[in-house]
Amino acid sequence: MDIYSLLESVPTTLGKSTISYLMDYGKIQNFAINDLVFRENDVCQGVYIILNGEARVTKIDAFGNHNVIAVARIGSVFGEMGVFLDLQRSGTVIANSELSVLVLDNQDFISALQHFPDLSLRLFKSLSTKLNTVNGQLANMLNSMTMVQVGSFLLEVIDRGEQQHQIVDLTIAMSETRLQRRDIVNALINYNRLELITKLQFRDNDQVFCHTNSSQLRKYIKQISLRPSGA
Repeated sequence: MDIYSLLESVPTTLGKSTISYLMDYGKIQNFAINDLVFRENDVCQGVYIILNGEARVTKIDAFGNHNVIAVARIGSVFGEMGVFLDLQRSGTVIANSELSVLVLDNQDFISALQHFPDLSLRLFKSLSTKLNTVNGQLANMLNSMTMVQVGSFLLEVIDRGEQQHQIVDLTIAMSETRLQRRDIVNALINYNRLELITKLQFRDNDQVFCHTNSSQLRKYIKQISLRPSGA
């Protein structure tokens, strides 16, 4: 497929003048599966638009693990934040499949945004998708943190009383976990659905009765505590 056809296939319609500009100033790069596009902390020298295939974006955490934080597909724009903020690459990009990208150097990309509204729309849609992904990851992370806190509190109650059957005082749970009542209640309901606690009963005066499967709950807490944030 020639460059014009590839550019026409980008999901957001690009005008002929935009395509002509990209053909004049951009260059096509092709990658095989698992090829490195660029590495985290590299100097930002251009912006990429995916024309065919997909790529994964990874980031190294504090423990040296490479976590997949996003998958970029046809029409996705990536590498633009380094252009706007004059930063190094914030993540590593690797081809998930055979990959074709159009690369514009920093200044040509900024000039294109100033002159071609349809390309700006493509960028805004790409940024909106990224923001939505980040919001989802943040919500999942906060939910996991809540589950860990409530589960740890249940295990502490068991360790104190050495009983699987327990009565949980929500007021005490709120004080010790620093969580809101609704967050603790939702976590308990989720644990009940997962059958990590059973016989869940909400009683008067903020009292909750339940039976805790402590061994399985410990395994679950360990599992979600080790889960990468982008998972």
